[in-house]
Amino acid sequence: MQTQIEKILKKHGTIKDTYLRDNTIFFLLSYGLLDMNVKIEISRRNYPNEYDIINWKGFTLKIMSKPYVLAHKMVALTDRTRLANRDIYDIYFFLSHGWEWSEEIIQLRTGMSSKEYIQKMIAFLESKRNVNILDHLGEVLLDNKQKYFVKNHLLDELIVLLKKYG
Repeated sequence: MQTQIEKILKKHGTIKDTYLRDNTIFFLLSYGLLDMNVKIEISRRNYPNEYDIINWKGFTLKIMSKPYVLAHKMVALTDRTRLANRDIYDIYFFLSHGWEWSEEIIQLRTGMSSKEYIQKMIAFLESKRNVNILDHLGEVLLDNKQKYFVKNHLLDELIVLLKKYG
């Protein structure tokens, strides 16, 4: 499957990076000198996700629906071998923009209801108070005002948001 995808991508740009992780095929595609790169991650996991069809630069893409993106991101927060600060940022961003999550995915991946899992997330985040939250957020374009918020308020604000649901 990886070589078939490479053939398709090479028609539309330059593959700058590719690798195979445990459950993901990853590509970094450059499609022009002045354009940003596109990260393409293809999961090899078999979850009952739902997808939306969008048009992007003339391409029809099948992308995961928001509730499934958020549910997987929520589980990734505690599921990874080491903390990924981008998960904290992403979850806050999604929840603060009114995204809902897939209860089915939370249940399937954790064996817990979303209320139970949110309590686990809150406890996990409470234990991360001494983490430099700006580490590894380099790929997120933040201005100085946003960096100040992330450094000084993001963790607390996410915990407050989660408590509304938990």
